[in-house]
Amino acid sequence: MKKTIENIEEQRKIYLKDLEVIQHLELNAVIGLGFTDEGYPKALGFIGAKGKPDFNYRFRTTAHREKFLNDWKESRIEEIRYKQEQKAKTQAPEIAAVQFRIGEIIYNSWGYDQTNIDFYEVVKVTKATVVIKPIQGQYASPGHCDMSEFLKPLKGQFVGDEMRKKIQWYDGKASVKFQFGGFSRWKQGDQVYSSSYA
Repeated sequence: MKKTIENIEEQRKIYLKDLEVIQHLELNAVIGLGFTDEGYPKALGFIGAKGKPDFNYRFRTTAHREKFLNDWKESRIEEIRYKQEQKAKTQAPEIAAVQFRIGEIIYNSWGYDQTNIDFYEVVKVTKATVVIKPIQGQYASPGHCDMSEFLKPLKGQFVGDEMRKKIQWYDGKASVKFQFGGFSRWKQGDQVYSSSYA
C-alpha cells in the first residue's frame, strides 16, 4: 500500500481507537492512553508523521506508566535539542562576515603512508562559495627525519585550474571539503610539514 497522509491517518486511528489521545506539539508527538482487555494500563506513542507507533506498551500500574512517559518526554526533549544544536552547527550564521578573503592561502593535507600538501590561493569569494587555484609550494626547512621537510606556499605562483568549492559551516567556522584529507588555513610565516615514502 502506498504511504499517503490519508493512509497514515487511517492506520493511526486503528491504533488509537478507544484511547485518550494527547497531542504534544512541542515534541512533535501523539500519545494514546488506555487500558488492555485485562485491565492493565497501556500507552502508545507516535513521533512525527508515522503510521505505526514508536512504542506500544502495557504497564503493571498507572504509576509505572506515568514514570515511563515522563522519562520518555525528557529523552525526547534532549533528542530534539541535540538535533537542533547539530543543525545549527552546520548552517551559516544568518548574518556573518564571509570568512574567506581574496588572496588568502589554504592547504589540503592528505595521504596515508606519507603527508602530501597542496596549497591553494583564494581568487574569488561569494556568500556560499569560494574559488581557489592551486599554487606552488617550496622547501622551507628540513623535517624531523629523512624523507620529510617543511614547505611554504608561493603566493601567485599558480600551477593549475580554478576550483569552486561550497563553503561549509560547523560551529560558526567556515571551511571547504577536499576529496581526501583535511582543510587548514595558512598563516604568514607558517611552515607546513610534508613527508614522502620511499
